[in-house]
Amino acid sequence: PINTDALFGKAQSFYAINKKDSCVAYLSKTTFIDDTYSKAFYLSGQINFEAGDYKYAITEYDRAINAKKDYAYAYNDRASAKKQLGDDAGAIADYEKALSIDSKLFFAYNNLGSCKRNKGDNAGAIEAYNKAIALKSDYYIALNNRGTAKLNLNDYAAAIADFDAALKQKPNYTLAMNNMASAYIKKKDYKSATEWANKAIQADAKLAAAYVNRGIAKQMLKDEEGACADWKKAAEYGAAEGKRYTSGFCD
Repeated sequence: PINTDALFGKAQSFYAINKKDSCVAYLSKTTFIDDTYSKAFYLSGQINFEAGDYKYAITEYDRAINAKKDYAYAYNDRASAKKQLGDDAGAIADYEKALSIDSKLFFAYNNLGSCKRNKGDNAGAIEAYNKAIALKSDYYIALNNRGTAKLNLNDYAAAIADFDAALKQKPNYTLAMNNMASAYIKKKDYKSATEWANKAIQADAKLAAAYVNRGIAKQMLKDEEGACADWKKAAEYGAAEGKRYTSGFCD
């Protein structure tokens, strides 16, 4: 009755079949018997993160780390919860701590890069993405993210090369397709931008950002009616830019 490994195993099993309430109940039993059972606190953090309760998730990751000081995954996931709450500085500190414990966590380098990019440190972001890609060469998410950082630095050719590399790994990656459209808009190649936005919309008919980009490209090609139609679609699917452009240009 007090076998914590068995209790935690049962919690994991309930988690695997998406019975979260039962999972939480067995996690509570586990930590009631052993308040240093770090994996139970970590899994509780995951459950709360998935539920969108980032503050409580951080509390649970804190407990996991207190029980196991070198818990790299708990530092990484606590960082992600802090990132969701807009605490990029706190997230960066936790990602760096996770990587100081385990330098092979390729996804932590990607996460660190995204936080640095959010803070405007695109050069630092690229350095972090480079490390992620060095560890996992087919990491299409990091390739796309590195392309975005390069685009922010107006290095259009390098950005396009990264988006293309991401699409080679995942041909239906709509984020990279839409980022291609953004890059070509910055290059003032509006025909290519339209073509890439078309591809993104064909892959995901509700991708609001792609309608925004296609609308921009159409406007620059003097297709005002088409631009307004796209921005209205973007607004319909939740893009603030679509609503703003519609109000400014289509009334």
